[in-house]
Amino acid sequence: MFNLNKMTFFSVWLLLSHTLYGASGDTYTHLQVCKAALSSVMGVDPRAIDTEQEKDGIVSLHYRIAGENDRYEYKCRVEGKRVIWGSAKGRWRTKKGDALITFSVSNGNVTIRERFNDEPRSQGTKTTFPLSQL
Repeated sequence: MFNLNKMTFFSVWLLLSHTLYGASGDTYTHLQVCKAALSSVMGVDPRAIDTEQEKDGIVSLHYRIAGENDRYEYKCRVEGKRVIWGSAKGRWRTKKGDALITFSVSNGNVTIRERFNDEPRSQGTKTTFPLSQL
């Protein structure tokens, strides 16, 4: 029988709890989903976005635009199939006028869908990223 102390058990649980599975059995992490969502929303190449490990379910992300000195910082969390984000020191984008961002994972890709409440169901944007590039 294994004799795991609390810290070891917690570390193993934490590692396993942040690896999720898509409909086709693809494994993905909240870090990948958040990176894809921010890339889609901001129109930034996902390779330019750096992520930091989750803390309390919140992913920290940041990027710089070539030729600019500003560093753009954001936060993100995943709730079910919904992605919620905000500027690092700002509010979460959860109000009625904010876009609803959802994701799905299939065949090695994550697809981000962004739709505003005033758009008919058939409208909105959809962006797909290979998980291997996130």
